[in-house]
Amino acid sequence: MLLNEIIDNQILVKALENFPFSLNITRKDGIMVYANSKFMEGTLEGIPEETIGCYNIFEQEHLAEWGLIDHVKRAFQGEVITTRGLRFPNKEMVGWRYKPEYAFKNIYVDITSYPIFDSVGTLEYVVTYFSPAASFAERDEVMKAKQFIDQNWHSDLTNAMISKHVSLCETRLIGLFKEATGMTPHDYHCEVRFDHLCKLLKDPKYAISDAFRLCGLEYNSHYVSQFKHRKKMTPRAYKAQFK
Repeated sequence: MLLNEIIDNQILVKALENFPFSLNITRKDGIMVYANSKFMEGTLEGIPEETIGCYNIFEQEHLAEWGLIDHVKRAFQGEVITTRGLRFPNKEMVGWRYKPEYAFKNIYVDITSYPIFDSVGTLEYVVTYFSPAASFAERDEVMKAKQFIDQNWHSDLTNAMISKHVSLCETRLIGLFKEATGMTPHDYHCEVRFDHLCKLLKDPKYAISDAFRLCGLEYNSHYVSQFKHRKKMTPRAYKAQFK
């Protein structure tokens, strides 16, 4: 089948969307111009809109930390290159680009990038895909703490209460939890609570104060400020989007 037939019939688009691995396409200037739904899976609200046509891989400050400086450099010089055993999403991405739940998946991937050249051999795009290499459950104490928080998210949990449930001292649990996820148990509890709050705010049958109350939160300046810090808008403005 000719390429224009594939494009006209949107088969190419469907093929990219149904590709079983995370995949993105970046222009030679580093701007991401496409990412399939697998790549965007688990991202926070608004991230797809902020990424496509805006995100520049050359401006990513964590490349050295992730061990990807050489990978990116060689990919944009036109090489086919694979980097193995990278944790994705990285801990730094959780809460910034990905939902807290992804901190517990601990997925390792192999990243392969390959070039697309124009008719005269000039680099136009770099395609990158992420193939799973391994997936491990985090250690038992961390997963037990997570499950306890998930089951009791509406309550005023303390680190002491959570550590008692998993039979660890508070300092030890906080250390293990943060090492595995990049968050403290308290941080994760807050994220879960506010995630539930957002779901209620989207529902027209709940007033803002009722949504806060059902999540075990006071509708006051402190929690409004926390909400605004997470969502970059007030609860009222957030709810207004779903009327």
